[in-house]
Amino acid sequence: MLNYRLLILLVAIGLVGFRPPLPMAERVPAALIEGEAGICGWEGKIAVAHVYQRNSNWNSNSRARPTRESIRAGIEWPYEKDYSNGAVYLWSLSDVQLPAVQAIIRQEGLRMVSYIKCRGGLALVGYN
Repeated sequence: MLNYRLLILLVAIGLVGFRPPLPMAERVPAALIEGEAGICGWEGKIAVAHVYQRNSNWNSNSRARPTRESIRAGIEWPYEKDYSNGAVYLWSLSDVQLPAVQAIIRQEGLRMVSYIKCRGGLALVGYN
């Protein structure tokens, strides 16, 4: 068992980082992250979590089976850099070409604020 005095000492001198646990309300569903950014790396998963916190109205494949990385992203997103650069919407490059998405972009006067590369030549594009 870990000696708590040793742990307190290590935290105090900065050798071990301490992150308080997130309340359940602030965690992002891992199935949503995997459904939206399954082929993306860590940056894409974290971007989905940040955008979800700003805009939780998603049309998503939330039935995807979560992976260890998407579960971790759903918990650790507040401690990571926001790769979406403050985006409120996150679409794939193919979705941006759809007439319905183009109409939303025009109606709300959105501009592209982020571009996150994923595997297979795909990317997530953030709009604000």
